Amino acid sequence: MDNSLHHIFDSPRRLKICHKAAYPITEKDHKLERVILKEYECPVCINYASPPIMMCSNSHIICLDCWKRCISCPTCRAPKTLSRAFTLEKIHPLLSFPCKWDGCCFRATSSYTIVHEHVCKYYPLKCPLGESHQCTWMGTMENVQEHLGSCHRDNVYFQSSVYLMSTNFATASRKYYTIILVVNDRLFKFSWTFDTAESLKVRFGMVSIGNGIPLDVYNYTLMFAKQFPVNNSRIIKVHSQVKKSFNDCSVINRDPNSRFDEEMLNLEMDYEDLVRQCTSAGTLMYQLRIEVDQMTKFNRSYRFHGIR
Repeated sequence: MDNSLHHIFDSPRRLKICHKAAYPITEKDHKLERVILKEYECPVCINYASPPIMMCSNSHIICLDCWKRCISCPTCRAPKTLSRAFTLEKIHPLLSFPCKWDGCCFRATSSYTIVHEHVCKYYPLKCPLGESHQCTWMGTMENVQEHLGSCHRDNVYFQSSVYLMSTNFATASRKYYTIILVVNDRLFKFSWTFDTAESLKVRFGMVSIGNGIPLDVYNYTLMFAKQFPVNNSRIIKVHSQVKKSFNDCSVINRDPNSRFDEEMLNLEMDYEDLVRQCTSAGTLMYQLRIEVDQMTKFNRSYRFHGIR
């Protein structure tokens, strides 16, 4: 995303200003724009193309992502070229584009619309626990928390720090675990897995999903101990950065046959080290904590042009 958009996410007040800053247009302007916007429709994905806008030798346009995948023009089958639709690119910043999520009426210039789509309540989402709990729910960011709270209450935490345990960790040969944390109106999917038949490594991962303040960088910390609160017992403490998933929930739900998406892999730990941290009953106890990276929270040097 353009760095000039960075400050728009600093507070809810700025988001409201962003919505007001989207200039109103008359019905006549709207009709004219609809005609012009048709020229921006990619014939492959049907989304509006944004610069760089590629075109074939017969001037048929195609968005850059689809251009990379196609071997010829999808409209006339002419060989694809490196030519660009510079005229469309020049007027692109002057047009207003609708939010791409179904049900949303938001409309503004492209830079504002991109910002809005990150925080839109109509952001489409599969159940973040769908893979591990065989849940087929599909909805929007607006109602996903209600779904999680009613259908997956034991695996959802509305706090930034939780204490967890895994029974029979020391004797199991294979395990997989997933929970959701809701912090600052953002969903965090945390998972860990191991299979001693394949590797003596335990893999941990966390990804943030959906809206909130997408330019904030989050870190998560894991602390393992034989008892909490920690006294004089030996502890293991590790931390890593949370990976991000802004617009496409398929980033984490891409392969329904995969139990642990590589996109979420943040760190690895030795299985034997964690077994030594287990209690006499073979239970692994640990604390999970999420927090905003203070460097990104207080050291922001970007401005959102047009917002005061």
